Amino acid sequence: MVIWLFAGGGESELGQRDEAAGIVKFLERVFPGVLFERKLPVRPRSGPRPGCALGHTGSSLARELRRKIEESLKRRETCGAVLVVDDLDCHDPLARAESFLQAVLRAVQNVPGTTAPPVVTGFASPELEAWVLADWNNSLARHSDFRARHEGMRHWLATDGGVDFGNLERFSHLDVEKNSCKEKMSEILCEASRRVNQGEDSCYSKAHHTAELLSMVDPGVVARNCGLYFAPMVARLNKLIGEAA
Repeated sequence: MVIWLFAGGGESELGQRDEAAGIVKFLERVFPGVLFERKLPVRPRSGPRPGCALGHTGSSLARELRRKIEESLKRRETCGAVLVVDDLDCHDPLARAESFLQAVLRAVQNVPGTTAPPVVTGFASPELEAWVLADWNNSLARHSDFRARHEGMRHWLATDGGVDFGNLERFSHLDVEKNSCKEKMSEILCEASRRVNQGEDSCYSKAHHTAELLSMVDPGVVARNCGLYFAPMVARLNKLIGEAA
């Protein structure tokens, strides 16, 4: 089964240091035997232009989703499903999922003779870092940059950082002026590493570390600890894969 993947964000989904890391390799471990054809994000051949964002999220992702789906359908490409993975960033999940669905439907309407594939939305709430934190023992506790001080980092996150490890997907709330979470999980994680390591050299980096750590986590553990959005995405995709078998 081929699934077209549209992932928000940029370097954390692609993998900055290792192209084998990132969201595709993570999903291939969750769904063995499924071919995830990554439509977004796409690394420019010559590298990102200065000042140009590598990835998309929210309404920007919906626009790119419509454009890429339409282009693919015009080339008569086919897939078994479309998977959209995006940082929820404290926004309304129903409204955002509906915007993605409508983007696909509008693309199909513009290409006569095509039908809409099933659309599955998987929210990383509030960010992909929630999936990393959900399996701490296989991610930060093992990574060479953090394993010597990971216990101190976890303690700081749970106290000063305000991270509830039993409710990761509900971290923070929407700041209307910022149009994003008031507290960013990735920034809190960087602050924890800076405080414990007492310097910037080993500061957590969304671009540098997230993709690598995703390649280390156990998806089953993530599903148990991220039951609000991650686990339903896995269940929906497994159902579609089973129906297509």
